[in-house]
Amino acid sequence: MLVKKNKSSSGTSRVKFISYTGKWPNLCTGILTLEIDGEVCKFGHNLDTMTWDEKEKKWVYTDEDPQNPNYEPFWHSGGSVTGGPPDYDFRTHCGEWEIDVDELDQKFWDVASEIDDVFNANVEWGCCGGCS
Repeated sequence: MLVKKNKSSSGTSRVKFISYTGKWPNLCTGILTLEIDGEVCKFGHNLDTMTWDEKEKKWVYTDEDPQNPNYEPFWHSGGSVTGGPPDYDFRTHCGEWEIDVDELDQKFWDVASEIDDVFNANVEWGCCGGCS
């Protein structure tokens, strides 16, 4: 589901899905690889590349090509988890990915609708949104 659809759209097929590395239980953390206008573009990071930067006092990711770092992720789970006390009868609901155009690099705004369609058609829907 595209959030903030007020950006312009190309109306053509310029985005192709290549791969996504996210998997349960952290489905929303992975590398999305797309071909956009003939260029291979990588978004997001793998969870196992996260390390603590003591100097910066924050978690940082190391991409496979530091000279060409991945674009930041722009997707969030559209699913949910319900339940809890007193019986702890938790239920999960899988929902389509939410793509926030404001979190997408501006150079891709014109293909945001296509990215949304390709992502949701090729990546298993998330269940809780807890990782976002």
